[in-house]
Amino acid sequence: MKKVVVLAVVLVFALSTVAMAGFEKCQGCHNGKVSPTKEKLLEKFKTADAFIQGAKAAKSPMMNAAKANEADLKAAAAELGLK
Repeated sequence: MKKVVVLAVVLVFALSTVAMAGFEKCQGCHNGKVSPTKEKLLEKFKTADAFIQGAKAAKSPMMNAAKANEADLKAAAAELGLK
């Protein structure tokens, strides 16, 4: 049952963020309530490559859609100001 709920949440999240790009797409969760804030991410990741590798290594099922789209991860890193 938990897998069904998680899958439904991921699906709704993915469909609701199709039109967004960069970090704007990530802010639904990365608002400090569900996942780390933008500031916490910048403390943790100092380069775009580290950010992308960290996102791909994330164990949260909510990150599965992001892991598969490196272009969005690069756009989010650029929007965060990471090089």
